[in-house]
Amino acid sequence: MKLQNLLKQNKETITDYMNRAASYLRSMEQGAVTKDGYNLAEDLTVYEQEKLKEYIYCMAFDEMKKTVGRHCLNVCDFGSDREDFISNFQIVIMKRLKDFNANGSAKKDKRYEFLTYLRHLSGEAMRETFAGMRGVSAALEERIQKVRTAVRNVMVERQIKQEEVTAEMIQDQLTFTNKIETIKALMEFSTTRNSYESMLDENDDIAGDLDVKTEVFDGLDKSTEEKLDFSLASCLILKSSLFWSGAIVCQ
Repeated sequence: MKLQNLLKQNKETITDYMNRAASYLRSMEQGAVTKDGYNLAEDLTVYEQEKLKEYIYCMAFDEMKKTVGRHCLNVCDFGSDREDFISNFQIVIMKRLKDFNANGSAKKDKRYEFLTYLRHLSGEAMRETFAGMRGVSAALEERIQKVRTAVRNVMVERQIKQEEVTAEMIQDQLTFTNKIETIKALMEFSTTRNSYESMLDENDDIAGDLDVKTEVFDGLDKSTEEKLDFSLASCLILKSSLFWSGAIVCQ
């Protein structure tokens, strides 16, 4: 099979393209038959599968860097870890892209815009980056951010300042602990960073629909980074059309 047959299509939006690309990834990894009638795990050689994956990931990286990734860099203080954030975002994309619209692609009213999906994935990339900056685990960073979100909610509800919020006020909003001392310690951590929600709410300049509810993505598979081919994360931005060019450039 020639790869040109897979990627040569009429003009598509980035969401249409990534819907099709995600179905190709699922076909290669799970042997599923695509809407085009291909079982890419059987129809492509191992080499062709790797080249197709590389092309798909590079296209996704390109879109991320131009939109949600750029926005996060503008509103988040990553300091000297800006490149780490982009690398983490690329790794998250490689883990999650196959799940894009996996359950809703058949029904137009249940489909999600690709930019909405990138916005959802950015939270995981930011969590990994801030965890590295603080020297804590990603799991602890997630709890810190849950506390930060709870504090923010109380501030809005009671119209009070951050320093006026107590551990007792947010205790009932946290499901992972009810220990006041633990909450106080996490609140101490949380004052050093903004919540992800506030970062993405401030002066959004991301093109596209970012307001679609993303609860459908909450159960995504937690595959491990060790299974990834990290070399793909260094691919340069591709500015070609959706036609297969035969040349994938990586640095």
